[in-house]
Amino acid sequence: MAIAIIGAVTLVSCGKDEGTNPYAKESKIKVISSDVLFGPNAASGEVVLELQDVSTMEIECKSTWCNVLPPNAGYSGNVTCTVNVEDNIGLEGRTAPVIFRGDKDSVIVCVQQQGIQYTFSDEELVFEMNGGTQVISGESSFPVTVEKDEEWITVSEILGGYQVSVPFNNSGDARQGHVYIKLGDIVTTYTINQKFDRDFSGEYSMFFYTNAAQSASRTYDVTITRSATDSKAYTMEGIPNASPIPLRFDDVNNQLIITNGSYLGQYSTTEWIYACVYYSTLDGASNYYSVSTSTNYDIYFNFEMNQDGKYVITLHNSAPLFNVQRVSQGFYVYTFTTPPTEALATANKKTTLWMVRQPVITQK
Repeated sequence: MAIAIIGAVTLVSCGKDEGTNPYAKESKIKVISSDVLFGPNAASGEVVLELQDVSTMEIECKSTWCNVLPPNAGYSGNVTCTVNVEDNIGLEGRTAPVIFRGDKDSVIVCVQQQGIQYTFSDEELVFEMNGGTQVISGESSFPVTVEKDEEWITVSEILGGYQVSVPFNNSGDARQGHVYIKLGDIVTTYTINQKFDRDFSGEYSMFFYTNAAQSASRTYDVTITRSATDSKAYTMEGIPNASPIPLRFDDVNNQLIITNGSYLGQYSTTEWIYACVYYSTLDGASNYYSVSTSTNYDIYFNFEMNQDGKYVITLHNSAPLFNVQRVSQGFYVYTFTTPPTEALATANKKTTLWMVRQPVITQK
């Protein structure tokens, strides 16, 4: 407000000055019109100048993306200067001051260019195990480059963005990939995560040795069944007098576990069946084998998928966890005179039903 008042007073003061200012001088160069507001794409515009018989003319523009051509006519009257700008592959707008000099006079024109329209943004896309499609929404003033880092990801262009498709996940584990949308120095990352519901349910062939010398063995067809109420709980059935054997999936360590002392059923009116951890000395030379009913030890199994996409479950050597001089051998199936309502004790061990030594359980 104060500035406007001062300006008005000044103008009034100048208007009442009926004398001639000996120092007043009319500029030899004036801007008649300018068309220098550009979008992000390369384009051309014009600046029209009025020149009053200037002998020399210079144009100064220090921005490399803006180029101004001098008039192709003389330096008198209305002349047109062409302004060319390059593509602005950036999110921010930019300004280039252009100085036009005619003899000792000059004027400044500001060339302005808008930044690109780019609405893609970093995001995570989560797919279920069965796969599916999701949409990446966004647009750009300029064509973008789309890249991916996994073959199982498919990207196709659609109206308003891109469609990402992934197939059924049969890799055996959760997996991750990325889709990159690139424009100049701009890189937008889409992280593609696909779940894997590890399910061991199915028909298996279970091989194991039945004596310490590994001179006798058995193979049984067994069925592993997932609990309907607990996705990590399973049972394994098929071994006579040892079914069902409870299994639990540890998704942190990626192992299957038989809890030591697991109750497998009633053998007689006075005996009950249990699975107990079985181990030996480190070198086996002393032929020392033992079992334990301690709840501190469990029976652990590793697993992997073979080339046919089937599970192969093998014994994990967990014995060193409680004694570095011991090696896991598998588990015994015993009868005890201890009912399932009481704590197991080795002294109550009664009958050996199975020695399950170095089992290998292969899915059919």
